[in-house]
Amino acid sequence: MSNSSEVLQNIKHSLTRPIFLKVVFITFIFGVCVYYAAYITGNVVAFSSSLYSRPMWNSLIVFIPFFLYLRFLIVLVIKDKPEGFLQAYLSDIKKYIGVKSLIYGVPLLYILTIFFSFFTSAKNMIPSIVPFSWDLTLTNWDRFLHGGTLPWEILHDTIGSYTTTHLLSTFYKLWFIVK
Repeated sequence: MSNSSEVLQNIKHSLTRPIFLKVVFITFIFGVCVYYAAYITGNVVAFSSSLYSRPMWNSLIVFIPFFLYLRFLIVLVIKDKPEGFLQAYLSDIKKYIGVKSLIYGVPLLYILTIFFSFFTSAKNMIPSIVPFSWDLTLTNWDRFLHGGTLPWEILHDTIGSYTTTHLLSTFYKLWFIVK
């Protein structure tokens, strides 16, 4: 991508792709619905479209290079065993990070941060929209289904130590990376 007309053409293509337009449309409609719910319940203060903007961009600055490095180590170093480590690493990164990747990825990531902010706003308004009137009933059902004991009590007795809980949490999170 050497000249500015090619960059502008890629930006135009990126912003008019059907998937991008669908995500923008869904995000807009969802945002309007969440704002309407906030307005009706008098909870407009709880509505936000920028809850995750800064945290997401900060984490992307850290995690994208980290995961590219992990990928490089696992795939290239173990499998291919390149001669020059740094040269091979920089060459590998150039495949995934470039102007075109940024042009196509950044707008979608930005829209997704807005969508996640709307989703969190909606989640936080649940008690205003539908009070927790079923909590006691569901708790009683849980107790009945588990022989008079609540499920969290069974789990706590079984794996109640911090070390076990932390270990399970770690493996659960790793499963998403492996999957």
